[in-house]
Amino acid sequence: MMDGSALREVIVRLGMSQVGLAGFLGYDDSMVRRWIADKHPVPIPVEMLLRVMIKYHLTPTKVIALTKDD
Repeated sequence: MMDGSALREVIVRLGMSQVGLAGFLGYDDSMVRRWIADKHPVPIPVEMLLRVMIKYHLTPTKVIALTKDD
């Protein structure tokens, strides 16, 4: 499970802001703040996506491009 401090590190590694991450994921930025404060767990699908993005050096723009229908 990804805790708030790990999420904060991921946000920095991806060069994003909390608001930017929230928008990319389709969440309100208050939810991202709750994850970082460990008031709510980071959803498993969000954690998985962020780990894949780190591992394969994917930016949000690249992820969006990969998920678009051709």
